[in-house]
Amino acid sequence: MKTDTDKFLANIYGYAFFNSLTLLSPVYAVFMSEHGMSDFMVSSLLMLWPVGVLLTQIPLSSVANRIGARRTLVLGQILKIAAFILWILWPCYLGFAIGMLMWGAHGAIYNVIGEDVLYSHMNTHTNTAAYTRALGRRKNYHTFGAILSSFGSLLLFFGYGWITAASILALAISITFIIRMKFDDTQKIKNTNFIASMRTGFRVVIQTPAIFAMMTICVMATNFSYLNDYLGLIGIGVGLPREFIGALPLAMMMCQMLGQGIAHRFTKMNGMWLYIALGGAGMLFMLFALFYNIWALIAIGVAYIICAVVKVILYSRFQDRVPAKFRLEILSIYNLADQFMYMIVCIIIGMGGIMGGWQNGIMILGTLLLGCGLTAALFVRHGGIQRLNKYIARTTIRPDGAPRF
Repeated sequence: MKTDTDKFLANIYGYAFFNSLTLLSPVYAVFMSEHGMSDFMVSSLLMLWPVGVLLTQIPLSSVANRIGARRTLVLGQILKIAAFILWILWPCYLGFAIGMLMWGAHGAIYNVIGEDVLYSHMNTHTNTAAYTRALGRRKNYHTFGAILSSFGSLLLFFGYGWITAASILALAISITFIIRMKFDDTQKIKNTNFIASMRTGFRVVIQTPAIFAMMTICVMATNFSYLNDYLGLIGIGVGLPREFIGALPLAMMMCQMLGQGIAHRFTKMNGMWLYIALGGAGMLFMLFALFYNIWALIAIGVAYIICAVVKVILYSRFQDRVPAKFRLEILSIYNLADQFMYMIVCIIIGMGGIMGGWQNGIMILGTLLLGCGLTAALFVRHGGIQRLNKYIARTTIRPDGAPRF
C-alpha cells in the first residue's frame, strides 16, 4: 500500500516530467528566425530567459508566502503557457521578448518553490538518504521529459501550432499533478517587505560561512560543468554529421540521468573525496578540449556522470545547512547566484570561441572545475567549515544527522 510520501513523490515526479516535456524547446529559436529575427536578435532574446529568472527571484519568496506554494507553482505553469500562446499570436521581437521573460519567471518558480516543497516534505517525513534519492529521481524525470522533447522537431511536419498545442497540453497535465500534491501549504506571511526579506537572506548567508561556502561551491560545480546549450555546436566541431547532431545531447542527458540515479549511493562519501572527484571531472573536460575529436567525447560523458553525482550530493548537503526560517529567501539568493554564474560561463565559452574554437572555452571551464574541486578538498581537509557550523540552528539538521561537508 502506498504511503502519503509515495503519493507525494509520484506527483512531484509527474510535475517534473510534464513540465520539461516542452516539445517547442528544440525548435523555438528556429521559429523566431523564420519570423524575421536575425542571429543577433535571437541571441539577445535567449539572454532574456535568465533576466526573467533574476527579476523574479527578488519578490518570489514574498509572493509564495502570501499566496502559498501551491498557487505559486500553478502561476508558474500559467506564465509558461501564456508565453507560448503569445509567440503564436504575436510573433515579433517584442512578443518574443515578453515571452522569454515570462518563461524565465516560470523557471525561477520551478527551481525555488518546487525544490523547497520537496525538501520540506522529505525533511519532515524521511531522512537524508531518502531526500537525496528523491532529488535524483526528480531530476531524472525532468531529464527524461527533456529527452522526449528533443523529438519535437518531428512535429514540424504539422506546423508550429501543433507543437505549441502539444507543449501546452503537457503543461496543463503538470498543473493537475500540482493540485494533487498533499503537503503543508498553510504558512503565510502578511505584509512582507520582500526587500527586507532578501536583505535578511543575504545577511544570513554572509554571516554563516558554512552556508556561503557550500552555496559558492554548488553554484560553481553546477555551471562550470554545464555545456548543454553548446552540445550541438560542439558536435559539429568534432566532426559529427549534421544528421546525427541530436545524438550528442541525447547521450549526454543519458549520462546525466545515470549519475543522478546513482547519486544516493554516495550520500555518505567523505567531502574531500567528493571534491577530488569534481576536480577529476575538470581534468576530463581538459582532456576533451586537448584532443577535441569524436573519441574524446567519451571523456565528456564520464565527466557528466561524475558531475551529476557530485551536484546532487552537494545540493542535498547545502539544503541541510539552510535555516528553515529563511529557506525561501536563501534559495532565491542561490538561484540569483546560479543565473549570474551562468552568464559568466556564457562569456567564458564565447571568449573561447573568439580565441579559435569552443575547445578553448571548455579548457577554461575544466581548469576552473579542477581548481574548485582541489580548493574545496583542501578547505574541508583543514576543517574550516566544520568549525563554523556553530552558526547553524540545530533545527536544520535532520534526525539522522547531516552528512559531512
